[in-house]
Amino acid sequence: MSEVKTKIEYLDKGTCEVCGRKALVVRKLGAKDLKDGSVICGDCARKIRFMYPVMYKMNKQNKLEAKDPIKELNLDEAKEAIGNAMQKLEDMRESNGFHNAVFRVDEVNIKKGGLFSKPIATITGYVIYGRFDKAEYCKIIHDGVEQETRIAELGDDYRFSTPVTTIYPGEAGYPCLITIVQKGLNIKPGDLIVKD
Repeated sequence: MSEVKTKIEYLDKGTCEVCGRKALVVRKLGAKDLKDGSVICGDCARKIRFMYPVMYKMNKQNKLEAKDPIKELNLDEAKEAIGNAMQKLEDMRESNGFHNAVFRVDEVNIKKGGLFSKPIATITGYVIYGRFDKAEYCKIIHDGVEQETRIAELGDDYRFSTPVTTIYPGEAGYPCLITIVQKGLNIKPGDLIVKD
């Protein structure tokens, strides 16, 4: 039996100019080059990602383009954003009912179950803040009514020809795909999935 080994490429960009840790890029993720040529590590970028979500769109050649607003910051702006991140997060939590994580539903596809199987809902959208994990219990807020549910699968968003991949599917500031296997789901685009 032969083993297939996946090569993980690490690109060392030096030292993070905010916290002093190594600024590594793993599979094109992690450290960020800022507008003024400074570099911040992936941990510092994650602290402010909910404030600067990555936006994806298809270009005329039907290829995925990502716009990362963190790269538009200079070092002083990044430091200020990191310093204000906790207060901004608390403000967002307060305006969203003090939930620990919030996911905005953009698209819902429900595959009906059979006689002995439950329907499978594939939900795509954005994690506004916080983080979701597989097998977590959460709530769907549909027309102001909360419904208990559990995440069966969590993954990267495959609506695009090139998948949107993150180090941790379900983290803030990135699109994501949530699968729920449950009868009687009331969910539509614009609803929220929240975690307490």
